[in-house]
Amino acid sequence: DGGGLSVTNSLIVNIDDVNDNSPVCKPPVYAHKIPENQTANDGTFLTIVCTDVDSMDTAANLGYAIISQSPSAKFEFDNVNTNELQVQDPKTLDYETETTYSLEVHVTDSGNIHTTTVSVYLDVEPVNEFNPTFAPTTYSFSIKEDHLVGEFIGTVTATDSDTGYDGEFEYLITAGNAEGKFVINSINGQISLMNKVDVDSYSPIVDPKVFTL
Repeated sequence: DGGGLSVTNSLIVNIDDVNDNSPVCKPPVYAHKIPENQTANDGTFLTIVCTDVDSMDTAANLGYAIISQSPSAKFEFDNVNTNELQVQDPKTLDYETETTYSLEVHVTDSGNIHTTTVSVYLDVEPVNEFNPTFAPTTYSFSIKEDHLVGEFIGTVTATDSDTGYDGEFEYLITAGNAEGKFVINSINGQISLMNKVDVDSYSPIVDPKVFTL
């Protein structure tokens, strides 16, 4: 004051946090591989990790939503652990139909004020699901006794619904060829005569005219 006296006091200033930051997701882009037999029963296959420095926005308070997914909608976030991706029930994946998916995810803070976008790219990995199948399942070929060794007899045809390496197969004769009369091309299924068939060399109790492979 005018007489030179003074007093000291303490002043406390409380600064209230303002929701002025957006969620931060690391990484902002996810690239993930998922097997084609992944289902909802398998649970989480990918977790999106985001944080927010604002005090009111803990990681548990952030909201996650799939805004778009292409080429079709097959995925969703878990209802409890809302940042965990899973396959929708009862949707299924099929590598033979769709091999890649792209998702756009929005992550929103607790006040629904700030939103961050995360991109998710999924590569579907093939699984060896199918056995090779013959069509028809039974073949019948006829040859004469004087059919020349090495000559073509007939072709069997099989297919496999798997693609790529898993769809590759080879042809083998696994039964009925103990004498080595026949040989099959492992690639194209062509059957040829390997050793001459002599009907007169068999005993009467053996039917040399029919070979079941």
